[in-house]
Amino acid sequence: MRITVTGADGMLGRAVMSELDRWELTPLTEPTFKLEDREGAVKAITESNPEWVVHTAAMTNVDGCERDLAQAYRINALGTRNVALGCAACGAGLLYVSTDFVFGRGHHTSPIEAWELPAPLSIYGRSKYGGERYAEALAPKHIIARTAWLYGRGGAHFVGAILHRAREGKPLRIVDDQRGSPSFADDVAVGIACLLEGGVPGWYHLVNEGSATWFEFAKAALAMMGFDSGVIVPCSTTALNRPAPRPAYSVLSTFTYTETTGHAIRSWESALEVFLEGEKA
Repeated sequence: MRITVTGADGMLGRAVMSELDRWELTPLTEPTFKLEDREGAVKAITESNPEWVVHTAAMTNVDGCERDLAQAYRINALGTRNVALGCAACGAGLLYVSTDFVFGRGHHTSPIEAWELPAPLSIYGRSKYGGERYAEALAPKHIIARTAWLYGRGGAHFVGAILHRAREGKPLRIVDDQRGSPSFADDVAVGIACLLEGGVPGWYHLVNEGSATWFEFAKAALAMMGFDSGVIVPCSTTALNRPAPRPAYSVLSTFTYTETTGHAIRSWESALEVFLEGEKA
């Protein structure tokens, strides 16, 4: 299978490139590939002649999106339009990596199914939902693969930040009133491979099973690494006063993914333990 991967040098992009190495891969990265450049993006995709494009590139700084609405829409929404136009020009399918941030306005208390209607709170969520709409409207066939609370090797992420602060012995306040789905990039990449092998269009959630608050997630990471979890204290979302609103509950259900592929994604605790074993080495 011929696959083009946007954002191939990002944390998830690298995991995807490693997991899909049995296929013919074309990486697209900045500065030679820019999502904002419609003609350039379409040309880069058509010249790579893919069967599928895995679109991981995005503006993921949630608070940065809130500060620069135009750039968030330019990259996440219109940039995805440009990728979808490239797919349409060469007949490729588009697997678009989206986010739990497309949800948030509803009062969910149980895991959110992939077919439920998005209702984003933040500019980041709105811009990524815009990307979903373009993927659905323009690509010859599309897979929307939402993930959440992503961490992994070779990138900036929550787990790495917590461990860094713990090594410095600095206390840290961690939000305990947001509940979501911690997700290991390597496991998300495996899920992407399974979806590509099946090729069934639709909406899917690629997250590790189970849920946690940020505080519970941090406490587990510190315990697994042998640190005193007393260096962190729980706090409310409002206490941090961040520019972008966050969903209070954005736990994602993997039902459609498991039913379609027959593959179950392991628990977030098991995935975190595997990741941290690598960090100890």
